Amino acid sequence: MTRDEKCDFIEAYDRCGVRLPWAQGDVAVVCNVRTAHGRPPIDLAPGEVRSLGVVLGPLLKKRGPLPDKWF
Repeated sequence: MTRDEKCDFIEAYDRCGVRLPWAQGDVAVVCNVRTAHGRPPIDLAPGEVRSLGVVLGPLLKKRGPLPDKWF
């Protein structure tokens, strides 16, 4: 990424991200998939058409809870 592209990325997160009002001792638990990859729907104006290109990596396989992790 170029510096300008990185600045665009940061600006988008600053404009559209969720601010957490941190205080000393706070802990935040955040779902990365929802937070970093979720978004509200896009509503098109009447007569507006958009094309979307997507590049995907390997499919994420959700395995559910693992008995030997996090407990």
